[in-house]
Amino acid sequence: MMANFNKYSTQGRHLMIDYSECEQSILNDVTRIEGMLLGATSAAKMNVIGHIKHSFPVEGVSCIVLIAESHLSIHTWPSQGYAAVDCYTCGLEGNPFDAHEYIREALGSKNFKLRLVTRGLSLFNY
Repeated sequence: MMANFNKYSTQGRHLMIDYSECEQSILNDVTRIEGMLLGATSAAKMNVIGHIKHSFPVEGVSCIVLIAESHLSIHTWPSQGYAAVDCYTCGLEGNPFDAHEYIREALGSKNFKLRLVTRGLSLFNY
């Protein structure tokens, strides 16, 4: 599904994905999660500006990759085999669906729920 993008709009695609039945050992490995998100940005032809990661003391990690097109983020709950991912891309660069497929495979997710929100406005709509 492709929104009607043009040079006079601020439109974007925002994927919100819940991955379940993931490999728990991956979900608690902050270095592996960071590498996975960076691999997803490459697979989706996104332009990385920077990234940050955090490992929580008991379990779980968070990682955010700032991309020229917007952002890609993940928060994990290893004991539940669950990860929440946001992938927001603006304009014509980057394909969030390619990032989703890369992440799903890397997490070994057996199930997922994907929601797509088309965001933005046309600069000529009043």
